[in-house]
Amino acid sequence: MFEPYIETVTGRKVHFLHPEPDEIDIKDIAFSLSNQCRFSGHVQFYSVAEHSVMVAAMCQEKDQLAALLHDASEAYLSDIPSPVKQYLPDYKAIEETVQKAINDKFNVNTFTENIKYADKKASYQEATYLLDSRGRDWVPVLFQPQQKFKPHCLTPKDAFVLFMDWYNKLTEPLESKLIISA
Repeated sequence: MFEPYIETVTGRKVHFLHPEPDEIDIKDIAFSLSNQCRFSGHVQFYSVAEHSVMVAAMCQEKDQLAALLHDASEAYLSDIPSPVKQYLPDYKAIEETVQKAINDKFNVNTFTENIKYADKKASYQEATYLLDSRGRDWVPVLFQPQQKFKPHCLTPKDAFVLFMDWYNKLTEPLESKLIISA
C-alpha cells in the first residue's frame, strides 16, 4: 500500500503519517525552516529557523538543543499559525507524530513546559518588533521586550547557517568542549 511522503532537499522520503527517525536529517530541517516565514508571511521575512535559535537562546543550556528543534516538524509539514492550528486536530496529531520521531532521532524532549514558555516568550518578543499592532492585543501586559532578542530578519541562507552553527555547537562531543591544561 502506498503511504504518502514528503521528499526533502537531501532526497529523503519522510512518511509523515508514520515517520522513522532515520528519515529525519538536520540539513532538511535547517533548510526548510530557514525558508519559512513566521506569522503567515505577514511580516518582513523572518524565518522559523531564526525563531528556533531565539527560543534556544532563551533557554538554559540543558534545554537548548530541544528548544532549537521545537518546531522541527514544520520542516515536513509547514508552519501554521497557532490561531489557525487550534482548529486542525488532525494536523496537530500528525505534527505530534513527526515531532516525536524528531525527538527520538536527536534524543531530546521538545514537549517540556520550559520550552513551551520560551517559545511563547519568543513569540511575544517577535510580535513587539515585527507586527504593526506590536502584539498589544495578545501579548501579556507585563511583558517587556528585550533588545538582545530583537529579530534580525536574516535571509534564508543566513538563517540556515545560524541554525546549523547552533546545532553543531550544541551537539559537538563533550571532549572537544573540555579544556585540558598541561
